[in-house]
Amino acid sequence: LTIQKEIDFVKVETSDYVLYAPPSFTVNEKTVVIAIDVGEANPMTSVELWGFGMQRKNVRFLGREVRAIRQHYNWVKKSVGRKKIRHALKWIKEHVEHKESRKVADVLHKATRSIVDRAIELKRSGFEPIIVFGNLKGVRKPRVKGEVRCRKNNRKVHTMPSFKIKHMLTYKALWAEIPVATVNEAWTSKQCWRCGSTNTVVRKRMFKCKDCGLEYNRDLNGSVNIGNRLLGYMLRSRADVNQPQTP
Repeated sequence: LTIQKEIDFVKVETSDYVLYAPPSFTVNEKTVVIAIDVGEANPMTSVELWGFGMQRKNVRFLGREVRAIRQHYNWVKKSVGRKKIRHALKWIKEHVEHKESRKVADVLHKATRSIVDRAIELKRSGFEPIIVFGNLKGVRKPRVKGEVRCRKNNRKVHTMPSFKIKHMLTYKALWAEIPVATVNEAWTSKQCWRCGSTNTVVRKRMFKCKDCGLEYNRDLNGSVNIGNRLLGYMLRSRADVNQPQTP
């Protein structure tokens, strides 16, 4: 990632999180965490955590158009295959995949731009915003020989624009001098953000905790957990932020 602008930011890399922020950055009462969960149905679920995570505001589900675009062009590809058009693969690559990529990129650019603009607005109001999302490595698992897989679900996971979202958020936020962080998102979608229990049920887009009775949107639950996890890491290890491990 190359930012052609002189910004007094450092990269803080620990076993728990990766942070791009000024050397003196710390979590305080003015810190507003904009937590983002990247998914398939809702490419970006954003929520703001105020007061060390005690308040949740401004919930947004961004990039929903991506799913419809993917489904439409998948149908077009199948139609071309059924008609047995000559040089079908070349035609699909030139006319279908290019249009699909451009439309998806346009939706993601607008969605990530709105998140960064909100962070800039908070910064101008005297707050200290920070954007955080889950570490997306390992989302696409390789095929295991002999393992039964659902082709439909496999296609959805492998067409998730996770890298594009991460890249766009990072470079736009850094250009606007907004701190960015990534955390390990393991169990964030299955753990209850209110009581921390994993005795939960996830069905379609709903999340239910059997211990405290919380019923919540599953993507929103994941984004709140991501934000709370970053707050917990940074409040526990402020020395790692004040003394970066990498120059």
